[in-house]
Amino acid sequence: MDNHEALAKMNQVEGFNPLDFARTIISTDGQPSLYLDVKHRVAWFRLKYPLGKISKTITQLDEKMAIVECRIYKEASDSADAYFANGFGQRYLETENAYGSRYLEWAETAAIGRALSAAGFNIATGSEIDDEAGQVDSGVPIADNAKVSVSNPLNKQQKNEHPVNAPLSSYKQDSPVDEILRVMPLDKAKQIVVPFNGKNQGKTLAQVAIDDPSTLGWIVSNYSGPNNELRAAAKLLLNASTQNAA
Repeated sequence: MDNHEALAKMNQVEGFNPLDFARTIISTDGQPSLYLDVKHRVAWFRLKYPLGKISKTITQLDEKMAIVECRIYKEASDSADAYFANGFGQRYLETENAYGSRYLEWAETAAIGRALSAAGFNIATGSEIDDEAGQVDSGVPIADNAKVSVSNPLNKQQKNEHPVNAPLSSYKQDSPVDEILRVMPLDKAKQIVVPFNGKNQGKTLAQVAIDDPSTLGWIVSNYSGPNNELRAAAKLLLNASTQNAA
């Protein structure tokens, strides 16, 4: 196991591999590095701790500079001083920079990213800031002989899941949910597409789990359509995230 994979397993969640969402950047020394955007760190945290909290506080703000502190809590009900990681972001007004006019938002994003890194939700351990690229910290250098898979998560086969091509017991979309759950592998559940109108229409449930995880709960509890395959798949993904958060 290389360093990238070891870091990715620090807060392991079944069905979610942060390396699948990493992108390659060029660091300040001209070398390629893997980088995990803050939005994916947030999604990772939400999957690991669905009842957790990401709290932000503006500690200093004027017309030229902002400082934001972020604190990470495993439970939303935890007291203010019961956080298990925190981080600060400081940004200045820079009219020539694409991000510089939104320095408060940028400081907030930096604080969130660095706090989540401190909590282990990153594939890097460093904290060097690369402002020019709009990043909040450094990436992980890619060694010449490194074999890192940065692939589509829908094509990644998870341990103890049914292989994608394995024969499965047949079911119909209107089969009972419990019957579908007995034979549906997690990999299949991720590929189910949201059919109804709305902001998530056309997305796979794997995408919904990252972008808007609360929708999974809505599908399980409130969806009234005839598609039990959709309902079962959402429940399977919710159960997987809950088991890993326990």
